Amino acid sequence: EIPPLPADMQLLMDKVNDPNLTIHQIIDCLTDPLLVSKILRICNSPFYGRRMKVDSLRDAVVYMGLKSLMSIVTVNALSGFSPSNIEQVQKILHHSMMVGMIAKQLARDMGNNHDQAFVCGLLHDLGRIVLLEVLSKYDLDTRKREQLIQDHHQPLGALVAKKWNFSDDIQEVIRHHHLPEQAQQFPQLTQIV
Repeated sequence: EIPPLPADMQLLMDKVNDPNLTIHQIIDCLTDPLLVSKILRICNSPFYGRRMKVDSLRDAVVYMGLKSLMSIVTVNALSGFSPSNIEQVQKILHHSMMVGMIAKQLARDMGNNHDQAFVCGLLHDLGRIVLLEVLSKYDLDTRKREQLIQDHHQPLGALVAKKWNFSDDIQEVIRHHHLPEQAQQFPQLTQIV
C-alpha cells in the first residue's frame, strides 16, 4: 500500500491550494523547531548566495519561494519516514540534496527554471526511501534488498508522487531519472536531474 502524505506536509499542501493563501498562513504551518532551523540554515547557505543573513522565517519563505519550501518540508517529513533505516535514509537525503543543488545550477546555467530543477532533484529518489521502509518488514539479504530498491524505486516513487498530488514534472523526473530519454513531457528537466 502506498503510504499517505505525512501530516505536516498535508497541512501545508492544503494551504498551498488555497487561492487566498497568505505568508502568515504558511508560517503558521511551520511549527517544528527543527524544520524551521533547517529552512533558515538552507536559506543562509552558500547555495542561495545571499549576502545578507536571513534570520526570520517570513524572510526565508519569501526568499526561497513556495516550491523550494515545499521540497524542504517534504525532505524533513521523509527523514523520519523509516526510523529503522535512519542511516540509509540520511544518505539518500544527502544525495538528493546534492542532486537538487547541482540540478539547480545546471538549469540556471542553461537558462531553465532552476527552482523546478532543484525540487525535482531533491525528490528524484523518493521511491528509495519508501522501499526501504516497505522491505524492512521482510527478511532479505542486503544484496537482494538493494537490487529490489534499484529495480523498483522509480515506478514506486512516481506512484507515491502521484498519490501525494505532486506536479507532473516531479512525477516524470522520479519515474525516468535513470533513463531520461524515456521522458515525454519534461525530457530536458529529466536529463538535468
